[in-house]
Amino acid sequence: AYVRNLIGQHQQIFPIMRCGHPFLDILVNAKLGAAIHAGISVQIVHAEAPPTLPLSDTELTSLIVNILSNALQSASVCPLGHRFLTLDLHPKHEFFIFSCTNSRTNAKSPRSNASVHAVPKHGYGMHIITDIVKRHHGLIQTEQQEQNGTDLAEIDASCALHLGNQTGKQFGGRLTQNLGADDVKQS
Repeated sequence: AYVRNLIGQHQQIFPIMRCGHPFLDILVNAKLGAAIHAGISVQIVHAEAPPTLPLSDTELTSLIVNILSNALQSASVCPLGHRFLTLDLHPKHEFFIFSCTNSRTNAKSPRSNASVHAVPKHGYGMHIITDIVKRHHGLIQTEQQEQNGTDLAEIDASCALHLGNQTGKQFGGRLTQNLGADDVKQS
């Protein structure tokens, strides 16, 4: 239903980025539009994707929507002026890299000791993302970096999906020797 709704509205979705994969453009642009509407600063580092990806439309939707929904929920509870989302998507070697970095707050709610961070564990979303990435011989890495002296933090979720039929030498379901965790983070 979500995909049909997006496809039906694709004429109304403002094209913030174009990566060369029309369906991915629709998914990402819908979420980026929501981010901008929520006062989240959006930056696109790279926006390049192959015209086809080794995922079904359902898998691609689940992967991208879960990553971006988690990012939007985290960033939207940060103070205005500190909300950001940065995307970097591009092919590298025989992999497609999708990296999303966003702001997050660790501030305590004034009425309780609970953190105002809206998504403590992200429910089933991270499980779905991890399953899809592993199914396609990929790697997912999440990292949080605290900003000293503040209640703010930065979260990065990066994944790499194998584009070809060659899985190469694998190490415990991880990527081939051509691409490691450092490549996903620094690509």
